Parts: sequence; structure tokens; C-alpha cells
Amino acid sequence: MPEGPLKKAALGLSLGLLLSFWGVSLPLRILLSGLGFLGGPTTGVFALGGMFYGAWFRQSRNRPFPSGRISGRIVGRSTGTSGVVLRVKLDSGARGEILSRTRIPECTTGSGFEALVRPASGHLNPFGPPLRMVLLTRGLSFRAYLRGNRILCFPSRGGFLESLRDRLDFFSGGLSPPARGLFRALILGEKTDLPGDLEDRIRELGIYHFLAVSGFHLGLLYGFLFWGARFLWPRIFPRSGLPAQVPAAWVGLAGAFLYALLSGLSPSTQRALLMLLLYTLARSLFRRVSGPDLLAGAVLLALLWKPYWILHPSFRLSVMAVIGVLLGHRWSRKMKIENRPVRFLLEGFLISLGAWLFTLPFVLWYFGRAAWTGPLNTLIFSPLWCLVIISGEMLAALGSFLSPEKAAHLAETLAGILEYALRFPLPCPSLLPPFPVGMLVLALGFLLAGGLLYRDRRGVAGVLAAGALGLFLLGWMARERLFWMVALDLGKANAVAVHLPGNRNLLFDAGARFGSVDLGKYLLVPALEKMGLHRLDLVVLSHPDLDHAGGVPALKRALLVKKILSGSFRRASWERVSPGFSPLSLRSFTRERVGEAEVWLFPGRPRPPERLENREGLVGYLEFRGLSLFFPGDIDRTRLRRMERVLATLPAEILILPHHGARNGFLPSAWKALKPRVALALARGRHHPHPEVRGWLKREKIPLYITGQQGAIFVFLKGKEFLVCTMEDLTGGLPKTLLWPYIPYVISGGCHSYALHTLRDL
Repeated sequence: MPEGPLKKAALGLSLGLLLSFWGVSLPLRILLSGLGFLGGPTTGVFALGGMFYGAWFRQSRNRPFPSGRISGRIVGRSTGTSGVVLRVKLDSGARGEILSRTRIPECTTGSGFEALVRPASGHLNPFGPPLRMVLLTRGLSFRAYLRGNRILCFPSRGGFLESLRDRLDFFSGGLSPPARGLFRALILGEKTDLPGDLEDRIRELGIYHFLAVSGFHLGLLYGFLFWGARFLWPRIFPRSGLPAQVPAAWVGLAGAFLYALLSGLSPSTQRALLMLLLYTLARSLFRRVSGPDLLAGAVLLALLWKPYWILHPSFRLSVMAVIGVLLGHRWSRKMKIENRPVRFLLEGFLISLGAWLFTLPFVLWYFGRAAWTGPLNTLIFSPLWCLVIISGEMLAALGSFLSPEKAAHLAETLAGILEYALRFPLPCPSLLPPFPVGMLVLALGFLLAGGLLYRDRRGVAGVLAAGALGLFLLGWMARERLFWMVALDLGKANAVAVHLPGNRNLLFDAGARFGSVDLGKYLLVPALEKMGLHRLDLVVLSHPDLDHAGGVPALKRALLVKKILSGSFRRASWERVSPGFSPLSLRSFTRERVGEAEVWLFPGRPRPPERLENREGLVGYLEFRGLSLFFPGDIDRTRLRRMERVLATLPAEILILPHHGARNGFLPSAWKALKPRVALALARGRHHPHPEVRGWLKREKIPLYITGQQGAIFVFLKGKEFLVCTMEDLTGGLPKTLLWPYIPYVISGGCHSYALHTLRDL
């Protein structure tokens, strides 16, 4: 338990806010908050206060998403992966964001606007938060799509800061893609312009945090300005009588504050600014203050100011990184090495290692993988990044106002240096969760807490270590003994993952990619990695459309894919998926065996014209221990009619609706032949599934689950029954997904059970 009132207050407030934002029931919330009193009255009081403060704040942001015509003022603008994001404040006072596929020059920060919008819906997949929670972490109430660029803006004269950002943004537009991406990341705080190959290499090396403007960058600038001002002050003002450290500290703070404003004031930069402000005040008052107290004071002020930051990934990662840095520095102080260069290198490595260890659980939770050699590569690249890249980009930003040509040359040179350095064959093995990431994160958290308490409370540390071991064993059992199926929420696209005992994995379809938006890279691969599915024994692609096969390139880059099967289609159709890609083509019925499961594959007529590729897609049927699933792809009623006699011999408890539930795939006689217990629709929108399809399923009393409304859909096998659970039901209250996939076996809420077919049914 932390000592000192500041640290106890910060811990209690964090606990109370988390319990409120997780939506825990009030009695359980009060009980868990009351446990804070075990750490002392300060922790308990702040925990209870944080609980009520968080509940009030959450209620104030719980508003319906707007639809139709809205008006207000634009308070910020940035570039996202699929277009432009306008942060707005409506006339009603609600804050949110509007997504536009194209940039509208007259819609600048400070402008008034009127727009026609429709509500946005996020993607809810395993270990991912619902859209409401995503917005809450940023203090927003809604997200909406612009309807056909129907927005009218009333330009207003921007302020000084916006003029600076616009000038720097205009300057970066004339640079090459690598130079533009690097400049915008380090100066404007926007990482979306970085070329994909460069971004992927930086991630592989575990140094992606260098690109995110945070305390590392602000501290570096603060240090440069502090020592520069401290050197110059007595020479410029020799008779001031003021110790040089006081004006030097305020000069450093002013420079860091301006840089943070330019880069967009992310939660991590604001946390760092608060720490620097407290440090500057201490220096000005000639008081000594410890690093832990600075961090605790900054966290306390930040959460009192913006309580939703307790959920923000940037804020969490920055706080945990600082804790790791402080502990790494403490470890390095215990070294007794006479050789100063060696001691300096070891000290830097221990600091980097501490930050890596304490951010590791969050990195795995948010991204699904981490770099084993991150601490080493951070140490290797730190001199280049600190002395050359960051300082050089700051000079380029300053020079863009004085001599744009020379500044552009400097920015291009810096990008070239970075690209050259990244070509060195440095080790970059990835740490991938061997089983579902929730249990791994819990186990790592127990180990870290046990390590911190080992010196003072060895009994508690032993209990935590035993708990971590138990979680590792549970995770390994989930990998080796359990069956589960997940229909992922990728919008109107198909991807169904099946995990079999013995860590055998299948994937039916691999959507999707829509234009420049690669959901395979940003949604499909991270979801599979977080579930521990790093090897795919079999991938079945129904047909070459991008909503079914667009994620294949990302899959092949990130995971081990042993075999890809599909029907016989023209090579030109597969070129749309990826140049040179062609799966193994089937022309006749094929039976595959993967572990204990049997997969039957029914190809359509070979090499159909493009307009008939949906109809002639590869149809899949899986059977495992009495549970059967039917995967029809986008086939239509004509193909279903041709297969009707075969379908009568293939009863399926689970029917994936053909063509996302569209009307052209609806054939009641064929669907009845399958005798489904439940129907799943991988769909989104008013007409997917079609109203006629919904009506028939309702009359036949066949439950319908829709990914676009309920998030990812899970199927678990439990004795002579199977359970169907939705991600929507597993996100309420405490984070149940931490113990996924065991939660459905011990908590009945949120899941529905159905009996397997018997001979009497057939």
C-alpha cells in the first residue's frame, strides 16, 4: 500500500472512478469502495468521493446520439484513418465528433456549422470497449457520420494557436510521405500520415512510444530550455539577485506548454505538464519533492479536472510508464559499478526495462502484442531520437517560419536518417498472448503487485504469485481444452473464428477492406491475437469479395497461416484481394479434418463471371462433438435450391445467414432443412437482415443474433448444450472479459443455452 497522503488520495480516487465508470451495481460499488478504508481513511474517503463523482459525470454524458440536422461550433480538427474528424460542441452543450470522408477547407477550428448527420456505431469485439465507453474516455457524448458532405461552415478568424498549426500543417503538406508523417507526429501530434511500412517497423522494434508526444518529449524540451536559460540568465542579468534556477524553470515550463498546445494536448502531455508545473513550483519555492509525489499530485489534479481520463489508454500508459521509470531509477541506484559508461548504460536499460514491464499488461490489452526487445531497442534509439530527431524536428518547425526551403531540407534529411537507422537488422521478436489476453493481463498484474510488495509484505506477495500461477494454468487449459466460436463484428463483413482443443484454429472468411480502411489490420488481426489465435490451421474463403477476403494480406503478414482454401474463381478476382495471391482452389466436394472437427466444403461452379461469384461461393459446414455450424457466404436462393437435397442431410444448430441476411439469400425450404436452433447475422444497417428474413425467423421461433447490434457473438460448448453469448452482454459491470472464455461457464447472465440436436429431432 502506498505511503503518504498524496499517493493514498490518488489511489483512492482512481479506484472510485473505475468502479463508477465500469457500471458496477451500487451495493457492490459501495462495498468495494469501502475496502479502500483498509489502506487508511484518506484512501477510503477519496474512493467514496471518486465513486459519486464518477457516477455524476457519467450520467451527465449519457445522452442519445444526434440524428438529422445539428448546429454548433467546431472546437478541433484532426485526420483519422478513414477521413477527417471534427470535434464539435453543439448548441445544446453536448460535445462529440463528426466523421467526414473528405476534408472541407472552410471547416476550421472556431467555425460555426450546420450539418446533416446520422449516428455512428462502433465495432464491439473481444477485449474491446463499446463505443459509449470509448467516447466517455475522451469526455464526449456522441459520434456521428456526415451525410454526403452536407455541412455548411461559417468561417471565423482562428486564434494564434490555430494559425500556427495551420501554418505548420501547410508546410508539412509539401514534404515527402515519410518526412510529412514524422513531422506531423512529433510536432502536431497526428500519427495517421506516417507511411504504413515505416509505422509497422517502428512498432516491431517496440519504440512506437517515441512517436507519441508525451512526458518524454516535454521533459526533453524542458531540460534543454532549463539548462540553456540557467546558463544565460546570470550573463544577461548579472545583478538581478534572483537565483538562475527560478527563471530557468519557468522558461522550460513555458516552452513545454507551447509544444503541448501545438501537438494537441493529449492526456499524456497534460499529465506531464502537471508534473512539470508542480516541479517548477517546488524549484521556485526551493522545496525538494520526490518523483512519486509529483506523479501522485499530477494524477490527483488530472482526475479531479477530467475524471474520464482514468479510462484513457494514453493516460494509463503514461502513468504506468512513469511508475516504471521511477522504480527503474531506484533499482539503478543500488548498483555498485565503478565504470561510469557501463553504469550509465545499465541505468538507462533498467529505466527502460521498468517502463516496459509496467506498461506491458496495458500494451497487450490494447494492441494484442508487445516487443520483447523493446527496452533494448529503446536504449539503442534514444540518443538518435533525443539528440537528432526530436531536436531536429523542432528546429524544422521553427525554421518553417523563417526559411521554409531550408526547413524542408532538414525535415527530409531527418526522415532519411530515421529510415536508414530502421534498416539495421535489430532483433524484434514479438510477445504474443499464448492464451486469451484477459487472464494473461491479470496474471502479469498479480506478478507486478507481488514484486512491489515482496520486501515489506511477503505473505501477500506469495498469495499474489500463487494467483498469477493459477491464472496461467487456467489460460493454458482454455488454449488446450476448450472449444469456442466467435463471429466478429466487422460491420457488413464476414469473419468467424473457431478454436478447437489442442490449439487448432480455423477462420471462415477474413473480411474486410473498404478502400483505404483495412479492418483486417486494425480489427481482425488484433482480435485474433488477443484471443491467443496466432496460428490458423485452415482459412476458408467463400469468394473473392473484399468484405469476405479483404483481410487476407494483414493475416498473412501477422499470423502463421497453414492453408487457405476457396472455390475456383478467376485469377483477376483474387488480384483485387492482393497482387499475386491465389488460394488453393476446390472444384469438387472436399472433406477436411482439423483436430476433432470435420469440415465439409461445397464449391460452386468453377470460374464463374464476376456477377455470379457470390452465388458460386464456397459453402462450409463444421461439426464438432455434436455441434454443427453452417457457413454459406453470400450464396443466393438459386444456389440454395441446388443444394436443398444435400442440406436435408446436414442439420446445423447454428445458421450463419447467407449474404448478411439479405433477401436474395432467403429460401425458407432450404433453411428449414437445416433445422437451425439459432441464426447469426454478420450485418449492419436497417435492411440487413431484411425485414422478411426477420419476420420468418420470428414466426419459426428461431432466435436471431446480429453483430451490428450486439457486437461479436460467441458460441461455447457445454455438455449436451451450447451457449450463445454476445459481447454487448459481457461488457456490463466489472470487466468480465478479463476471465473470458471462462465467464460463460460460471456466470449465466448474458448467455443463452440451447440443446444440441438429437436423433429424435432429426
